[in-house]
Amino acid sequence: MRVWWARRQCESQRGSASVELAVLALPCVMLLALMASGFRVADAQHRISGVASASARQASLARDVSTAEALATDKALQELSAKALTCSPQPHVSTEYRQGWNGDGSAGLVVVRVSCSVPFADLGIPLLRGSRTLTDVAVSPIDPFRSLSGTTNSTLGAGS
Repeated sequence: MRVWWARRQCESQRGSASVELAVLALPCVMLLALMASGFRVADAQHRISGVASASARQASLARDVSTAEALATDKALQELSAKALTCSPQPHVSTEYRQGWNGDGSAGLVVVRVSCSVPFADLGIPLLRGSRTLTDVAVSPIDPFRSLSGTTNSTLGAGS
């Protein structure tokens, strides 16, 4: 009598593992897509931070405001290209100055803000669309040892 009941119990659950797998597969795939997009955002934010820092440093070496803005933008585009980060449509780079740019070598700060809209389409996940705008700000002191006369200070610290 017991054998009949056990056999009937096994036959009633035949194929249930396939149904369970089919039901759980979609949430697992969605979770993987969410993890991939989270990784993409974290990685892009890290890269944007590096771009902003490099741009601020480059701008701090310039001798005037217009050159600093051009150098910051050029450096940002260069770094984004080198880091293989695609911004859609183009990154926005803004430069501002605190404590002035006196032209006499006195201290000041350069603040560079880099904004980039990172698309999720290049992840290759069909259901994942859209983009995320990432922004980072970097501050660099204006370099007091930069050349004010147009020549470089290659002998600085050489001890003469």
